[in-house]
Amino acid sequence: MRKRTVSEVQLMHNLGEHKQMQERREWLQMRLQGIHTAPARASGEAGWTRRRLLPEELPDLSDLTPEEMQYALNLLEKLLKSKQS
Repeated sequence: MRKRTVSEVQLMHNLGEHKQMQERREWLQMRLQGIHTAPARASGEAGWTRRRLLPEELPDLSDLTPEEMQYALNLLEKLLKSKQS
């Protein structure tokens, strides 16, 4: 078995990071689907209604940087914890 070159090790490392970010993006996308939007007044009704976000209404997360992804994850975790208490 031969030793790997530094570039091979770096490539494997980068691939691992990419896979992890993709998994986090997918997890965040799924969690966002379960969040209710702010109450909106239904047309013709006196009361307020709540509805879930539809998949096509979700933002595209593929453009997020790792820092933005981490911020979004931290915010979502904070919201989930506050909802549980």
